Amino acid sequence: MNHMDVLEAAKSLLGPRGEVYGSPKDNFKRIADIAAVILGREVSEYEVAVFLLSTKLGRIPNDPSYRDSYVDGINYLAFMAEFSDGVLK
Repeated sequence: MNHMDVLEAAKSLLGPRGEVYGSPKDNFKRIADIAAVILGREVSEYEVAVFLLSTKLGRIPNDPSYRDSYVDGINYLAFMAEFSDGVLK
């Protein structure tokens, strides 16, 4: 698994997934709204990205060679950075 290939795969997924799911901000907001109902508190788009990254990190030990976990994890980190305004100081 070449690191540049993993990064390229992560980037290449964003266009097609955006066409299916809509903009990341809108999609993560919908997820946050659903999570807020379940948890009984407000949930931010940033937190959604953290939860999704946690899912990928939790799966890696089961199959460390499964590239999808790394590819999606990179994208969730990128979304965390995008949604971090006002969260990180």
